[in-house]
Amino acid sequence: MERRRLFFGASLVLPILVLLALELALRGIGLGGRVPLFIEAPDLPGRLVASPDVMRRYLPATTQLAAVIEPILFWKEKPENGYRIVIQGGSTAAGFPYGRWGGLAGMLGDRLETVFPGREVEVITTAMAAVNSYTLVDLADEIIEIRPDAVLIYAGHNEYLGILGPGSALDASTSQLQARVQLQLNRLGLYQGMHRLLFAAMSAGADPRTFFAQAAEGARIPFDSEAYWVGSRQFETNLGALLEKYRRAGIPVYIGTLVSNEKDLPPFASGVGGDSADAWFARGRSEFAAGRFEAARAAFRNAKDRDELRFRAPEVFDEQIRTLARRYGATLVDVRQHFMDASPHGILGSELTLEHVHPNADGYFLLADAFYGALERDGRIGDWSGAPSRDEARRDMPLTQIDRILVDYDMQQLRAGFPFSDPPRAFELPAPNSEVERLAHDLRSGDLDWAHAMDALLALQLRAGRIAEAARVARLVAQAYPTDRSPNVVAGRLLVETGRYALARRYLDRVLESWPQDREARALRSRASPGSVSE
Repeated sequence: MERRRLFFGASLVLPILVLLALELALRGIGLGGRVPLFIEAPDLPGRLVASPDVMRRYLPATTQLAAVIEPILFWKEKPENGYRIVIQGGSTAAGFPYGRWGGLAGMLGDRLETVFPGREVEVITTAMAAVNSYTLVDLADEIIEIRPDAVLIYAGHNEYLGILGPGSALDASTSQLQARVQLQLNRLGLYQGMHRLLFAAMSAGADPRTFFAQAAEGARIPFDSEAYWVGSRQFETNLGALLEKYRRAGIPVYIGTLVSNEKDLPPFASGVGGDSADAWFARGRSEFAAGRFEAARAAFRNAKDRDELRFRAPEVFDEQIRTLARRYGATLVDVRQHFMDASPHGILGSELTLEHVHPNADGYFLLADAFYGALERDGRIGDWSGAPSRDEARRDMPLTQIDRILVDYDMQQLRAGFPFSDPPRAFELPAPNSEVERLAHDLRSGDLDWAHAMDALLALQLRAGRIAEAARVARLVAQAYPTDRSPNVVAGRLLVETGRYALARRYLDRVLESWPQDREARALRSRASPGSVSE
């Protein structure tokens, strides 16, 4: 009997010991454990940056698929004169397909720098593609730890097809309990190892720019179905939990309503009958053609809500955002109304969007402008009296010629694949027809890195005598490399030449802080000093 008990006990303990040994072995090769949101910036003591591996919390094998947070440096200890803003959201908040300077952090940060050149206003992004409200809540505690003065949220379009959404091919979840269990399991090396094998198989040969859309193929969620309401409940519950965390921490939150292309994008997947997405979309077009714009707007929104491939957030999400903002004392930023005011007849379409949810350059400016206006109305940060006009800010938006060409490439590729083209079409980079196009082509194909592309573009602008455009490029490089001498001196020099002395002082002071005897920087700083020339 005793021998039988020992055998029975060993049969229970041995598998556990084997699994434990395997888990420890996997930890030894880098699998398992919780990836931090922020890490020490390499070779820059006192600076932090978002970890490039944050997505491993959710999809361990997808770091190769470009789902990363833009690496914006910020101080580990917030400066005494600092004001820290953190962005949360998905690919639109991150600026897809423009990248860092198209997103909220880039557009807003660049504009705030012109308003407060003498203050350290940090705009840090944690936004990335394919994530929904589960990720927002998961990151919140670490965001609170870095003591932001405000959190800005623009999220909702990924709720169904993003990670842990009820229609996602990337770890679908049918209940909030299941989602939370999966988030905990993802800390285990064994679970991460299985994920790595699974997603390596799923993403084999896939392009990073189209994989997430392809992964959603076949995930149809009818209006008013159980899966539809699962997504709605998870969004409401998670957003409430997120806002409560920030309220308890005493951090002001600004949360935006949602924008999508309603007028110029036919439904991706329609049911049949008079209440189908296609039927409502046809009605919207008919009402629009007849000049009945209120009726057209309502019809287009009904079509969007009944689109069974849910790349666009339904109307109920905006209702929930408004209600929760009031309940938890957050500031509502009516992004949708901001876009409606700038759209023909107040109906959202391709005038401000690239495809279904991502804005074009003017749209991204409006997105940032909506949050900018909310911050200005609240009087936060400091004295806004020296702010440039909206038209000046729009002309000065931080996007280069290369950015716009790359977006055109990305849109051509996106429209060649699911869900825009069935069957998918082959895509090849077009041959360049100018020096700028050649730089964009080489950057897109991987033959040139971003820093060298910007250096070459800067040289082109200077040769052509386009000093203002050269200054725009130089500022972006200096923003990306705030601790490097050369880009900050170049930005300072060009800003002095264009008469933007307050901004010039900002970049030159960075140089002089580390190299106080730098002759070039000192001479330029003298030219930019108040009283030496007219500002």
